[in-house]
Amino acid sequence: MTELAPILERAKKIIERGWHKGSYVNSDGGYCIVGALGMAYTDGRMYDYVPSNFKGPLEDHLADFGWTCQASDCSFKLRGEVCQHLPHFNDDPNTTKEMVLALFDKALADS
Repeated sequence: MTELAPILERAKKIIERGWHKGSYVNSDGGYCIVGALGMAYTDGRMYDYVPSNFKGPLEDHLADFGWTCQASDCSFKLRGEVCQHLPHFNDDPNTTKEMVLALFDKALADS
């Protein structure tokens, strides 16, 4: 079984080098949260595959930022639940790179 902390640490380093909104990766080498997790998990082979157990520790801390999902098509919101969807957080207009890095720090502190 792959340990969580090294994956989170590698993904955070990827984000530190370049962060991106709107897709897994951009032409400048910036990654979104999920893209960075995918690259960290697969040792740089894939950016679009991340087992759900590697997303959970990050999703658990989204509420720490007082963040409210703005996506109109959010399935969590449509079910009356609080959104814990990393792509919605990553792509939110108010989310900053500093917030994303802090999210990794919170998840690493728990791992």
